[in-house]
Amino acid sequence: MDWGGFTMAKVAQSRRNDIVWWLNHHYPDVWYNLESALEAALKHGDIQLAERFIEYGSNWPTSDNLPHEIAALGNLPVLQWLLKQAEFENVAGLVVKAAGKGHLQVVRWLLHCRVRSSDEVRFAIHSAAVHGHLEVAKFLREKEKESLTTQLSSEDPLSPSQFGTSSAAMLVSARTMVGAARNGHLDVIQWLYSEYGADSATDLFDLKKKNKNRTTAMDAAAGNGHLDVLQYLHELEISTLLSDNSRKRKRSKRQTGLACTKRAMDDAAGNGFLNVVQWLHENRQEGCSTGAMDASATGGHLEMVKWLHNERSEGCTSAAMVGAARNGHLKVIQWLHSNVNAGCTTEAMDGAAASGHLDVVKWLHFNRSEGCMTKAMDSAAARGSLDIVKWLHRNRAEGCTTAAMDKAVEGRHLRVAQWLHSHRLEGCSSSALDAAADHAYFDGFLFLHSQCKIKCTEKTALLTHNHGTPEIHAWILENYPEFRAVVDNSEDGEDE
Repeated sequence: MDWGGFTMAKVAQSRRNDIVWWLNHHYPDVWYNLESALEAALKHGDIQLAERFIEYGSNWPTSDNLPHEIAALGNLPVLQWLLKQAEFENVAGLVVKAAGKGHLQVVRWLLHCRVRSSDEVRFAIHSAAVHGHLEVAKFLREKEKESLTTQLSSEDPLSPSQFGTSSAAMLVSARTMVGAARNGHLDVIQWLYSEYGADSATDLFDLKKKNKNRTTAMDAAAGNGHLDVLQYLHELEISTLLSDNSRKRKRSKRQTGLACTKRAMDDAAGNGFLNVVQWLHENRQEGCSTGAMDASATGGHLEMVKWLHNERSEGCTSAAMVGAARNGHLKVIQWLHSNVNAGCTTEAMDGAAASGHLDVVKWLHFNRSEGCMTKAMDSAAARGSLDIVKWLHRNRAEGCTTAAMDKAVEGRHLRVAQWLHSHRLEGCSSSALDAAADHAYFDGFLFLHSQCKIKCTEKTALLTHNHGTPEIHAWILENYPEFRAVVDNSEDGEDE
């Protein structure tokens, strides 16, 4: 058994100190990836085990991702231990990570002992708010206010790029409101408006931007089914408009930022939130587009499709039946066929075949005239759906291309590839052999070589050599000895 590589890391995930000791005692000369083991120990909260890996010679991670992950996990003792190490003295973004996960204790400690930047505090408020951690957001807001006169400073401005990969750090803005609305955090939205609504420096509703394609907070709430948030924002828009008219304040455009767009009903319909769609229909004037019925059909929401058909006038496009077919919603397809005239395209049967829905493929064949393309059999073969491949072969004339066998082998669907070889004439391309070799699929490789008569090339030999497929590589050199010189030359080039 090979004890090296990531063995220590896997053991560390189980916090088995005894096995770690046993491996190091009995196999001390084996190479282990100790850096990964150290990270695993810390992520699982085992400082003692982490110290042992350091004793064994582990290097510290070269990026700031580890302390970011520990902060996000909320393990304060581990974070305190880690930040004592010289390598992590000046890591930015820890408050943002902890705030986004709601770890108030960690946030408090960081601000008390480590962080001296008001920028990071402001970035962290957004992260906490979007994820619904209201108490954390409130705490940070108070610290931000204190920073105007006390211990925090912005002498060294920070940017979100300093806060680790996939950071959600940004200042409180319309994107904060949209994020909180999307996640259904009504209490956060109410607090944001109360705290920042009168702040001229904070644009909660993108009033200063003229982007017609933007997603508003109402859109985000509607699309994710948060009717309570949607209703609150609706009432807020009305009250703001009345206030503007009565007090003559220069806030006449605020209601525009609070409004929704057609995207609200479109997205709500696509996600199956009939109560939201009905509320929007009764209380708003934006309406929807054909995308509403298209998306609801694609999602299989038949009751939604029926309601939109009966209550709205926008109708749908061929994308409705195409999407329903792709996702196997036969009842929706049948209803659309009987009640609307939008029809479909060859993409309907192609998509159904690609997704493995034989019942839909059959129904479309017998009830619609659009048919399909070679893409239908190609995609079915790539998916490994032999029943659909056989049915298309027997009942349709479009056939397939070499991509059918290529993708079947690439997907390790050997039975499909064998059937295609026996029953069809398209064959495969030379790249199929290279793909099988590169992905260490020996059975597929041998099938293509022996049955389909695809020969190896120098490229195949180099692929298996460079990408670590030793079994196939050895077979190639045994059966194509002329490639040994090519491989040897490539090794010489690497050594230079």
